[in-house]
Amino acid sequence: MNINLKILLKNPRLAIFPAVIIILIVLSFKFGFSRTWNRISTCNDLLKKLEKIDQEESDPRYLEQKLTDLEHQIGFSNLPETEIRQNILDRLMVAGSLFTFRITRIPPANIYQEDDFEVIINTFSVEGNYDHLLRLLNKLEFDREVPKIISSCFRLNKDRITNKTSLSLSLYFQTIRKTNR
Repeated sequence: MNINLKILLKNPRLAIFPAVIIILIVLSFKFGFSRTWNRISTCNDLLKKLEKIDQEESDPRYLEQKLTDLEHQIGFSNLPETEIRQNILDRLMVAGSLFTFRITRIPPANIYQEDDFEVIINTFSVEGNYDHLLRLLNKLEFDREVPKIISSCFRLNKDRITNKTSLSLSLYFQTIRKTNR
């Protein structure tokens, strides 16, 4: 042991070697191992979140809500055609109390058969100023009581008799219904 100490004292480079090793161990712990421990704790947190999600997905209420959301997104409804149309009219009347517009045209609904499904497209045309029509469109787009809006069309109409222009908005609502075959 005395010989090793004498060698270390004679050569100053060798005396620095243990200090460098200790510094490297401390730095490797600080930069390498601490990141590893942080990642392990993050991984454990994510695993807990996944377990919570698994528990939620097995809950029937959660699944029913998800199904309702999906049905609303595709415009699925089991209501008769007249009730769907009346529902849209009711929502337009409610919106009419908030915005200034008038309903100008309500053509009959178009019904298309596709395998076991029936696609009903209701069209409504309203007239008003741009701001109110845009707000109406936004309100109806996010209203869960109204079928899905598949298209909208703004038109500028000119009355040749009075020489006035008006802005109209055509709204196309789609409802998908399962047929009983």
